[in-house]
Amino acid sequence: MREDLLFANAVVKAKEEGLFSSERLNRMLDCTRVEDAVRILVEAGCGGGMILDDPYRFEKILKAEESILVKFISETAPEGVGFECFFLKADYHNVKALLKAKYQDSDPADMLLEGGLIPVAELKEKLAAEEVRINPFIDEAVRAIKKAFVTQKSPRLIDTLLDRAMYLDIKERLSAPRIAPEVKRYFTVLVDSLNIASFLRTAKIGGSYAFFASNFVEGGDIAESEFKGAFADAEAKLPELLRGKDYKGLYERYLESGLEGFDTARDNYLLDIFRKERHDIFSVAPVMGYYIAKQTEIKVLRIVLVCIKNGVQRAEIKKRLRSVYAE
Repeated sequence: MREDLLFANAVVKAKEEGLFSSERLNRMLDCTRVEDAVRILVEAGCGGGMILDDPYRFEKILKAEESILVKFISETAPEGVGFECFFLKADYHNVKALLKAKYQDSDPADMLLEGGLIPVAELKEKLAAEEVRINPFIDEAVRAIKKAFVTQKSPRLIDTLLDRAMYLDIKERLSAPRIAPEVKRYFTVLVDSLNIASFLRTAKIGGSYAFFASNFVEGGDIAESEFKGAFADAEAKLPELLRGKDYKGLYERYLESGLEGFDTARDNYLLDIFRKERHDIFSVAPVMGYYIAKQTEIKVLRIVLVCIKNGVQRAEIKKRLRSVYAE
């Protein structure tokens, strides 16, 4: 694995040169027309050099860039260090999309993602079977969904049960030997931050603790019982709950900018886990950091282009942006 890791990191160091810099991103932010912003994407070689007849179809370039990233990581990333946990998201997303399409009698084609561990065609075939056999976590969630949908069809239930199943799946995979510590840290922070955001959202809308508990996901450092003790006065008691967890900055960003600011700060925090070790070629940090960085970059570009298309002011766009890896 050492040789594979060194090769992957060497390739990644070269690819990092193509990441968007703050300067290039600011050029896009200065654009008032979609045509001009898309021209910067083309100049950067996004989507493998794809040229659009209609600049308003910029999603095609972003999708092509995602496909290139998935192909590169699938072929290059070392095995046995936890990379499969990142790919699981596409599998669970596709199961959600296929189930919603089934119950709503719609076409899921535009919703399906590449880059999972299981080909979409195989997922379709297995979900159509009398007894679903994909993996124990998905299987149990699908059985619960089928049972519930006999009396009440709830798209939210599909999301909730499959999200909980995914994080249980990840938790088990991370218990295997040789999983990179950076990967464990990433998912611990991700799960904790998802639960914190859910906790704050539930309190903000006046929801019950039972509602929060139904959305709680396993795999973080903060147990559900700890949230329960703080639920009566969520915003006031959350700092004490987070004491010693190194999430103070996330909470401060929430106080400044609400849940949107919290989500942005969370994404920056997750990226920093790998950014700090990006030059250690003997660790998984460079290749994993590049993968997360490209995902974040594509998310940022999508936000910028959609905002420009809809005439959102530059200052408002900047509030929604994550940091870029190249800065």
